[in-house]
Amino acid sequence: MTEEELKKEMNFVQHLAQSWNLTTECSKAALVVYGHDSQTVIPFSPNEGKLFSDKLGELKTKALIQGKCRRMDLALQEAAANLTAKVAGQTQYQLVIMITAGKQLSSEEGKEDSHDLISSSELLYSRNVNVIIVPVGLETDFKELGLIVKRPQSLFPLSSFDDLTQARAQEIASHIYQTIGEDTYCMTCIVIACCKGVPLKQGDSVGYS
Repeated sequence: MTEEELKKEMNFVQHLAQSWNLTTECSKAALVVYGHDSQTVIPFSPNEGKLFSDKLGELKTKALIQGKCRRMDLALQEAAANLTAKVAGQTQYQLVIMITAGKQLSSEEGKEDSHDLISSSELLYSRNVNVIIVPVGLETDFKELGLIVKRPQSLFPLSSFDDLTQARAQEIASHIYQTIGEDTYCMTCIVIACCKGVPLKQGDSVGYS
């Protein structure tokens, strides 16, 4: 990924968050970035009563996102660590949206390993967390991603980073809203954004429009 692609991705995340009219106190969102490691860069803020879209302009990433690996499994594990098991009868809808630009790569040599990826997704499903994936580009492995999501309708493939537009974000947000039902007012959402290869140093800030 280039820094320009990262900007497009973060703008897409911002549009996605703004597309939900979920401003009640019980709704919250967090943002996880990943490369050869994963990190929660915007944690839950349950007392703010709004999603995180206005925080993206102050986002700071660390050097851990550099490298050739694409550890989607670690990103899913990071998401799971932010969530708790859903209690029976609980109305809170829990959702993970993962943006990926390619296959699971577990080593600098480009080793593909789907086993850890599947076990990480199963951890989320065991907690009644729904997973949606936005694959970007031609390197994504749909057979691999099909092992993670429970149904094909949970995949929203895009041809390139140029397709990470406000219109597409609104379309995906609308689909999610229709899926969870209009009676659901409380949602806990974690967005996982790929930052593989972006050469940012600790403390560097990337501004988004």
